[in-house]
Amino acid sequence: MMWRFSVSFRFPNLVISLIVFALQVAVLQGDKYEVTAIAASPDCQHLACGYVDGTIRIFSLITGEANIVFAGHRSAISCLVYDAEGMRLASGSHVSLLVVNYALTF
Repeated sequence: MMWRFSVSFRFPNLVISLIVFALQVAVLQGDKYEVTAIAASPDCQHLACGYVDGTIRIFSLITGEANIVFAGHRSAISCLVYDAEGMRLASGSHVSLLVVNYALTF
C-alpha cells in the first residue's frame, strides 16, 4: 500500500499529515530559518529540508530527529533531489551552485 503525506510549514516546524485520514503524524522540530525546499528519500524513511540560510537538514521520519546537517551553500536552497538509491542528495541554491552530498542514513 502506498501512503500519501502532505507537508506544511508552521514556522519553525514542519507538520507531516497522512492525507487519507487527515491525521497529523509528525511535527519535525524546525530551525530558526524558513524552509525553502524539501525532498523525501526513495525509501520514505528520511526527509531532506533546505533552509533560507543555505543549510540542509536530513530528518528521520521514524524518530523525528535531524542528525545530519550540510552547510555547503551560501544562499537559500532552491531545490533538493535524491538519487534513485537514496545514497546521494543533490542540492541547488539561488546563486546557481550545485552540490552533491552523500546522504548517509542513521
